Amino acid sequence: MSFLQQIFPLFSNFLREDDQGLSRKTEQKWDLVTALKDVENRDCKRIVIVGPDTIDKTSLVFQAAVSAASVGQNVTHICTHPLKRLPTPVHGMPTPEPNIMKNVDFLYLEESSELISWFANVHTMSRLPGLIVVEDVLTYASQLNDNLLERSLARLCATIADSTRWIESQSGVESCCVILTAPARAIALSHVLSQFSFKVAEYLGPNKNSSVSELCFKEGSNTIIAKFKRHKDSLMLTEVNASKADNLNLLQS
Repeated sequence: MSFLQQIFPLFSNFLREDDQGLSRKTEQKWDLVTALKDVENRDCKRIVIVGPDTIDKTSLVFQAAVSAASVGQNVTHICTHPLKRLPTPVHGMPTPEPNIMKNVDFLYLEESSELISWFANVHTMSRLPGLIVVEDVLTYASQLNDNLLERSLARLCATIADSTRWIESQSGVESCCVILTAPARAIALSHVLSQFSFKVAEYLGPNKNSSVSELCFKEGSNTIIAKFKRHKDSLMLTEVNASKADNLNLLQS
């Protein structure tokens, strides 16, 4: 399953049986399916959500963790400090019920040395994760050496990549996906991330002119843009743009 499908209900309510729009929306829905399958075939198991430091970014990765846990995957969610409250859920996606959250381990690691040690010791764990979330990876990297941030980030990415490859080598573990978050300045470090097969998904938060946020993911000739906004006590998907080359198709809820 694409990480985007773990975060958003991409196919919910997009197909309405109206006389004029049925065939057009059916065609557009399959365009999105094709784009997502193409993305999955490109080995997009390591994702970095890059953008402004807002609570929404935490909500997105938390939803991915809940969705993975809802289908029985073991999930490890790592951040530098305890969450004061549960992040805002995404409307139409699995919710953090007790029977789901039993599959999620929360780790609060303040120091980069603790993070590296955790990854270095995955071989001792009785439950191997199928999804690992690490929030604010540049905070950990800067602790190693803020003056040589590229080298520090590369060290962390190499550690993560080695550990996840080991997890995948074990019987019974189909794959181990990783989702990181990072501030907007990490865009300038995308060349470091790409060396370790990390793909960047760009998050654009709301601003004074719009309450709508975006999550944009580009891979190969595909671009998928999910637009969402806060609605009451949840995040609600409002549009999905799926494009291939110069052909843009819009799905609207």
